[in-house]
This record gives sequence, C-alpha cells and structure tokens, in this order.
Amino acid sequence: MYPRVRQHRMPSSRSVRWPVFIPERAEGFEKETLEGFDVLYKHLSANPFKRFAGRRHTRAILTLMRQLSLDSRQRILNVGCGDSFVSAVILLNLQSVKQLVGLDIRHSAIEVSRELYRQNAIRMPLVQGTAHALPFADREFDLVLCSEVLEHLDDLLIGFAQAQHQAG
Repeated sequence: MYPRVRQHRMPSSRSVRWPVFIPERAEGFEKETLEGFDVLYKHLSANPFKRFAGRRHTRAILTLMRQLSLDSRQRILNVGCGDSFVSAVILLNLQSVKQLVGLDIRHSAIEVSRELYRQNAIRMPLVQGTAHALPFADREFDLVLCSEVLEHLDDLLIGFAQAQHQAG
C-alpha cells in the first residue's frame, strides 16, 4: 500500500547537497537551449529571489520524500522531469532511493537532464514520453512524482489516470 510517513522538518538550504551544473562544460548545447530550463533560470540563477523560490520548492519535495520512508526496492517515476534538477537533488540526498526514472515529452529536456546527470555522476534512466500515454507497464512504479507538471497537461484526468496505473 502506501509507505509509512514520518515527520521531518524542512532541511536548511545549507544541509542539502545541490547538484552542480556548469554551462561551459555542457557538451553540444547552444546557450539559448540551456537558458530555457529551470536549472539555469531558477535553481542556479544569479537572481537570489529566483534561486530562493526554486530551492525552497525543491527542499519541500525533498522533505516529503524523506517522510515517505522509502526503501531501496521502490521505483520512482518523475513525470515531466524537465531538466531533472529535482530528481538530481533527491538522488544526491536520499541514499534510500535506488531507482528514479525521469520522463519528459521534450527531447531537449532529456538531453539537458543527461548533461546534469553527467556532471554529477548520476546514472539513472531518462525516457522521452508524454504523461497522457506513459510508456511503461501498469504498476511498474511504487511512487509517481509530478512537480510543476499538472498545469501543462491538456487533459488532467488522463494524466491522473496514467499516474494511478503506474503506482503499485
């Protein structure tokens, strides 16, 4: 059924291991391509207010993930992973998470995610696909994460139904 929930306080920004992303080391990307993703626009922005808001949101997700008391056998699907910054934070800070699959409809998002993972020595699957027709078997995942995704779906009910079919 559902994992047991433990109470955790939100970690301070200093206690979180944040992924690094150095645009100059990004292999094969135009600067304009990278600028369209949250990793530069929000999370690593020179603007302290954007960085604060992005990191506060990410820390809240990390806190919720800690409360779920996940074990190493559980599989997580991040639908609409974008540049995978949130996935990278989860993977760098929760050793109990052994498998997290990122899915995004945009090929460019998957490519930026691969670069972020490469720069942080993360090896997890990334799949191009849509939330309206997830390319996985039913109940293949124990938890489905949709952060900043639902407002982009053409049909919210189909998106919810697809996520429900994935979570075991």
